[in-house]
Amino acid sequence: MPIGFEPAGGPFTVVTATRRLARDLRTREDRQNLARGQRAWWPTDVLPWDAWVERQWRRARDQGHPVCDRKLIGAEQERVVWEQIIRDLPGPLPNMDSLLLPAQAAREAMQAWKLTRDYAITDSVLARDAGSDTRQFMLIAERFAALRRERGWAMSADLAWQLATTLDSPGDAPGHILLAGFDRYTAAQHHLIRALRNAGHQVAEWQPEAAPADAKIACCPDPDAEIRAAAAWARRFIETRPDA
Repeated sequence: MPIGFEPAGGPFTVVTATRRLARDLRTREDRQNLARGQRAWWPTDVLPWDAWVERQWRRARDQGHPVCDRKLIGAEQERVVWEQIIRDLPGPLPNMDSLLLPAQAAREAMQAWKLTRDYAITDSVLARDAGSDTRQFMLIAERFAALRRERGWAMSADLAWQLATTLDSPGDAPGHILLAGFDRYTAAQHHLIRALRNAGHQVAEWQPEAAPADAKIACCPDPDAEIRAAAAWARRFIETRPDA
């Protein structure tokens, strides 16, 4: 692996902060091995955080951990549930922008709910000095939570918390973990990482070297000009760095 991580005592998985970094590390490893003249190799296990957590959660469910005995629904299925809840509300939500369609409102509510799970934000914290938008979200989220309990669903935002409760021994998760590219962690990530370490897993961290760059400010007369300037910059970047 081009990042030079060699843990003692078994295989390891590189868990990245973004999907782009996962692709980049796989590409760098392939090029490194080709440069060495290798014709075939076992690739390093590299996954972005959400994909790795889901894989481990599914394995825990297959092993019979009761906390994972739920039906996992995907992001698109979850968005449809949020949208249906919003459509079924009696009358329009107070203060909702008339241009905000149920599908868009569902996406925003889904994202807000994920943030509350990622950062362990309780209802009592949300209710404290809550404005109208927060109260609207809490109304929708309450109905979503009730439906989720009734149907026995698990959502992607639940998985890290549930997975942490299954790690009673080093045998409960494969190998060691290298966290790559994280500059900060959510509460859910902190919780799972602590559970991994408490179970005896080696968890290391790695940051890619920052590419040298000059920051510049460009002034544009309007949003359309800003978009055109950004597109022109992206085209020049791709033309000069086709492998980026």
